[in-house]
Amino acid sequence: MPPPVWRILPAVVIGVAAAGSVPAAAATVELTADTNRDGAITAADRSGHDQWTRERGALYLPNVDDDGRRCVARTRGSEQCDDASDARVNGPEDLADLARLRLAPVQGISAAATGRILVGGPGARNSRLFRRTAAGWVPVGGRPLSARTLSTGADLAIEGRGLTISAAARRVTVMVRVRDGGRTSSDRAALMLAPLVLQNDLRPAQTIVTAGLTGSARVADGVRPTTGPRLPEPTAPHALERLALRGQRDFQLGLAAAVAAAPGSVIRPVRSPNDIWTQDQFEAGWVEMPGPGGAPHRVRIILRSPAEVNWSGRLTARLSRAAIRDALGHRDIGIADVRPTGLDNALVDPSLNSMGNLDGLPPSEGRPFGSIIVGSTSTRRPDPALTALLRAQGPQPVVTIDTSWLAVGHVDEILHVVPASNPRGWTLAVADPRGAMALLVQAQAAGFGSARFDDPVPGESGMTIDEVLADARIVADNRTSADHIDRVIAHLTEALGLSEAELVRVPVLMSRDGYSAPEKTATGVRHPMGTLIPNVINGLTLSPLDYVAPDPHGPIVDGEDLFRRSTRAALEPLGVRVHFIENRVYLHDGGGEVHCGTNALRAPGPTVFPPATS
Repeated sequence: MPPPVWRILPAVVIGVAAAGSVPAAAATVELTADTNRDGAITAADRSGHDQWTRERGALYLPNVDDDGRRCVARTRGSEQCDDASDARVNGPEDLADLARLRLAPVQGISAAATGRILVGGPGARNSRLFRRTAAGWVPVGGRPLSARTLSTGADLAIEGRGLTISAAARRVTVMVRVRDGGRTSSDRAALMLAPLVLQNDLRPAQTIVTAGLTGSARVADGVRPTTGPRLPEPTAPHALERLALRGQRDFQLGLAAAVAAAPGSVIRPVRSPNDIWTQDQFEAGWVEMPGPGGAPHRVRIILRSPAEVNWSGRLTARLSRAAIRDALGHRDIGIADVRPTGLDNALVDPSLNSMGNLDGLPPSEGRPFGSIIVGSTSTRRPDPALTALLRAQGPQPVVTIDTSWLAVGHVDEILHVVPASNPRGWTLAVADPRGAMALLVQAQAAGFGSARFDDPVPGESGMTIDEVLADARIVADNRTSADHIDRVIAHLTEALGLSEAELVRVPVLMSRDGYSAPEKTATGVRHPMGTLIPNVINGLTLSPLDYVAPDPHGPIVDGEDLFRRSTRAALEPLGVRVHFIENRVYLHDGGGEVHCGTNALRAPGPTVFPPATS
């Protein structure tokens, strides 16, 4: 596995002592990287090669994929097997992930000339430099560069050993220094570790990730969907297990049907026996540098959550690297960890470390690669290492919102990106508890007060509209939740330039019922909120125009589920087709929904650092 994101690794230096006679003139040393980002090293790269700017400057990648498939032979506990974990170039595919440099033949040196190659700058200890020799690519180490090597030139390649939580530590300088007698000549090339760019939900989903079917084959064999013919009521000791398996099977069948109706993605089940919350385990993005011809060469990065930490502080990730690689592959799929730094901080909530608590937003004016929303407050926040890593990347500003009033506390409980006919091409769908209560009041006034909320659990029945509206606590919970969301919206409209008028409000019925008990805080008692019925905001975007939402199981009014109808009414004018699927038993009863139980690898966006124009 790659080194911890905060760790600084030893600088790489090779050199020899000065010797020989004094030449008539200083040597000419030219070290060049792909400064103009066109995928080749040419004379055009000499301009500004020693200074990195956004317009001109070479890039290199954190080399955390597994092109050599060495991880296949490792046990689950031995995860240090990706390409950056050894001091070798693991074949041509691995070499393609390394940024190239070229030392031109050094002119005007004697046979006694000596040389040094140094990797310096804040990121030196998180990088590794290789030189091509007759024996292949070898790390730049203790062997001297002879005058013969200097006179013939050298091919170099550099890799990053992982992500970093420091923006400064993304910069390195490679320098060649030649000494011949009493004269010294040198040249340097500046490079930047490519930033991680998180995907956003309006990019088409290419791979959908969800937990594979759990439970023993003996129990699973007889499971049929709850939406089809009912099984006889199971008896102990397998009653709960059979019900859970049936719920998961319903979910999987619904997801498969939605994907089939919106072609363009495939479903990859992962071996995750202890955790069904696939969204919370990782967030996907990419890093890139110029490839041959200037087209971006990209490596997808699976950024694992720092949430899974045991008492000793070691990562205990329930969705292991092996499971991720089995589902997603090895080549150009990199895995990076956020090693927590706030284990002793009482304000750090492990739930907020989950990746359902951050969301990438599409581009907007002044933010060409979008933004990242994270749920965080001064009293309940994710680990500082996570937010530090996100801020250190650069292209995507981080905006925090208050999700502390929610039981789970994740951004995806109240917000979802949707397309829009405005200059930016998108807006936010927002959970609307106030609108949900208004729907029920209207239905009651129309004579549907006895309509009952559906419950897919055999033998269970939901409340009626009259009962919900008569419950003072539910009424108060939705009023309180609406006030919290109003404050979130006010903050987002100021931070992102959105207007309230363009937001899409989708009725969502809130309640603290079935969730965490009241919590005592320094400022009083907090009543964490969840949703009374499945939360249609917490869904999965397959394409900009296809959205998978949990079946809300609302009351039937005029022949249709009231909350299905309101969801379609909010999203269909945007051109979005809504696919409702079952997740009540499988996900909702555990505090999550469709988005929480899935993840996606999406088509990357436009290149971050295009070739220089001059």
